[in-house]
Amino acid sequence: MKVKMVAMMAAMACMAGVAHANLLVNGGFEDEGSASGTASNWSGNYAYADWAAMSGADGVFCGAGNASVTIYQENISIFESEVYAGGMYFHSLNGYTNQATSLSINWFNSSFGALGGTVSTSFVCTADMPWNYYAVTGAAPASAAYATFTVTALNNTQASGALAMDDADFLAVPEPASALLFGLSSLGFIVWKRLRK
Repeated sequence: MKVKMVAMMAAMACMAGVAHANLLVNGGFEDEGSASGTASNWSGNYAYADWAAMSGADGVFCGAGNASVTIYQENISIFESEVYAGGMYFHSLNGYTNQATSLSINWFNSSFGALGGTVSTSFVCTADMPWNYYAVTGAAPASAAYATFTVTALNNTQASGALAMDDADFLAVPEPASALLFGLSSLGFIVWKRLRK
């Protein structure tokens, strides 16, 4: 029984080591920007509304009738050669569909000069799609110091509906070895504490 308990606690410690802080500011879109209909720290031609939220009070959306809608956050501080993942929850309303919604990460050096190695992924938004999480993952190239996380909805040409977006995140993805080392050290501490009793 004690061994099972220790094993369970070690597994939880490993999972705790995997968790990283969200590097986005206002990732939940709860803070309204100074300009009407915007969210603070975000740029683009999106719109801001309380009915677009998955959690909390507010979210953002792109409406029908636009050829392209973009929302992005820039100057995210990162470290070169680290792996990062940027994602967001999406939900289509009132029959909204589009050709594609893309998520991308662009890398920049410490002087904000663009670097190569842009990573992107995309999905097709179907009518009345429930809240789903989509993400893009990539390794920052050498000399990278900043990143821009961008979401673009293409060909929103139908007459009605909207694509709601909420709870965005941009996270450092831990190396398996780092997470394992954290878990093993936590396990050693737990065992040491138990042996002292």
